[in-house]
Amino acid sequence: MPRAGAAKLSRGLAAVPEAEFMLPLGFPSDADIAARGYAYEPVRIWKDTPCALNMETELPPDLARYLRLRHRLGLFRIDPARQREVFRCAPSQDTLGYQPVIDFHDAYPLHMLNLASIRDLESKIQKDQAIQRLDARRFRGNIVISGPDAYDEDDWKLVRFKTSPSGGGDQLSSLFDVSCHTVRCKLPNVDPSTGIRHKSEPDRALRKYREIDPGAPKAGCLGMQLCPVFPESAAAEPLQSTLQAGMEIEVLRRGSHFYLAQGQGQKQGEAQVADKQHNGTP
Repeated sequence: MPRAGAAKLSRGLAAVPEAEFMLPLGFPSDADIAARGYAYEPVRIWKDTPCALNMETELPPDLARYLRLRHRLGLFRIDPARQREVFRCAPSQDTLGYQPVIDFHDAYPLHMLNLASIRDLESKIQKDQAIQRLDARRFRGNIVISGPDAYDEDDWKLVRFKTSPSGGGDQLSSLFDVSCHTVRCKLPNVDPSTGIRHKSEPDRALRKYREIDPGAPKAGCLGMQLCPVFPESAAAEPLQSTLQAGMEIEVLRRGSHFYLAQGQGQKQGEAQVADKQHNGTP
């Protein structure tokens, strides 16, 4: 099934598209890659350089002109067989039964935000004409929760999301390892609605009030990084979790966190991979 792309005007989603083009939804076969002129190219993500599929031939030349680009416009997708393994603060394969993987993510599979924490941080920013409130979109969460007190999530280590037994139907449950704090860069200073970057907030407030992780001195933290945990019975099946709006939150374990920066946990991961190759393990 194809996926549509559209060029929008400054009115955002309310605008009428000037041009549309279609993109393949599923990852293409080797035959399609050759037929459509796709090519594998290295992509730089922090210190990683994964090889991704460049599908730029699907992009109309008018799009680059519309964006006023001086260089090539690429369209990259990670090959499902070449996903990046996550180490650092993530659990090991011996613990989970699989090594967590990501595509173009910064570091971990999922990012959880607590609305109460965002509201508390909002009360600490220096407000001016450019910034009055903090939109949760600034912090780019995959899972946004409400109910717990502000920063209650800081010491979560294992959490379960589950449907209420009183809701009827089959009860769903998904388990996650809470691997580390989310150490913030300055990107949340950018208003997602306008693209305008504030000169200091919320970065100033984060550094002043949220320097909480001994592994990340002089940096503010907001949010938690998660890795899915699957039952042992799921080892022979495609690994998947189900989340629904309104699920209950059950904190199963708490403890302290120590953030490992980019590259700190990678050597251990590379040693694990090298050991597998040495022993002939696929």
